[in-house]
Amino acid sequence: MPKSKASAAKNAKGTMGSASSKNIVAPKNKPSNGKRILLVDNDKILLRVLRMKFQQAGFDVEECYDGSQGLEVLKRKTFDGVVLDLMMPVVDGFDVLKALGTTQNKSTPVFVLSSMANPDAATRVKSLGAKAFFPKFQLSLKAVIDDIVKAVLH
Repeated sequence: MPKSKASAAKNAKGTMGSASSKNIVAPKNKPSNGKRILLVDNDKILLRVLRMKFQQAGFDVEECYDGSQGLEVLKRKTFDGVVLDLMMPVVDGFDVLKALGTTQNKSTPVFVLSSMANPDAATRVKSLGAKAFFPKFQLSLKAVIDDIVKAVLH
C-alpha cells in the first residue's frame, strides 16, 4: 500500500506540475521583420522589458548600458531605430544625439525615453534630431512601443 500512495502522490505532483506550467506561457515573438533596433539606457530592468516587447514585435534588438557603449555600437553597426535615455553615466543622451551625425546611423530615427522632467528637454532633443520624446513618468509603455514600431516599419 505505501507503494501505491507514493505512486499516487508522484502522479498528482506530475499532473499539478504540468498543469501549472501550461498556464505560464511566454508570449511568442513574431518572425523577424528584418529591422534592427538599438536600446541605450542604464536602467537594466527597463531594457529587459523593452527588449522583450520589441522582440515580440519581430525586431532584432541590441542593448547598451551607457552612451559611450551606444556610440561605439552605432559606429560599427547600422540600425533602423534607436531608443535612447538622456541621463546616463559616461556619455549622456544629448551627447549621443550630437555625435550621431558622425556615424553611419545619422539618418536613423531616435526615440528618446527620459525621466528628465524639464519641458525644454523635448525641444532640445528634437533640435538635435530626435524623432520623438517620451517622458518616462507619463509612460504608457505599450503606446510608446506601438508608436516606435509604426515609425520604424513605415
